[in-house]
Amino acid sequence: PTPTPTPTPTPSPTPALSSYESWLTNYPTLSGTNTIGTNDPDADGFINNLEYYFDGNPTEGSPALLTAVASGSQVVLSFIGSTNTNAVNPGAISYVVQSSANLSGAWTNNTNATLAISVSTNQNGVLLSNQYERKQFLTPASDSGTKYFYRIQATSAQ
Repeated sequence: PTPTPTPTPTPSPTPALSSYESWLTNYPTLSGTNTIGTNDPDADGFINNLEYYFDGNPTEGSPALLTAVASGSQVVLSFIGSTNTNAVNPGAISYVVQSSANLSGAWTNNTNATLAISVSTNQNGVLLSNQYERKQFLTPASDSGTKYFYRIQATSAQ
């Protein structure tokens, strides 16, 4: 009798990692529920999703995610954000400056040019420099006695 050839199995394609899952590979000590985006395994007050959006380290406490420094008549507010901000890219993260006259009121998206986010010339403190960069926006140090609170809203398409 003629031997029957054995078919060669076709390997299943490995699914591509999401941007978040790819980021997690930088922290191999995280496992199980500690990898869930809404968990805070290092108990620093920043959930994994925020650590991902702002280049934090989910395995050890992260400092403040938004810092402010006076510079002449301006205040420079800076944060570290993803370089993947083009909405057509999978996993792109978008950032918008929000302000409020008080912490209990509504937050307003600021799209005016005076609060435009730009890339900072200071890139110190960026943990994963191949994926993140320091960004900044400027606001007047005094604005006719009106005080504002600022925050960065980050969102991801994934």
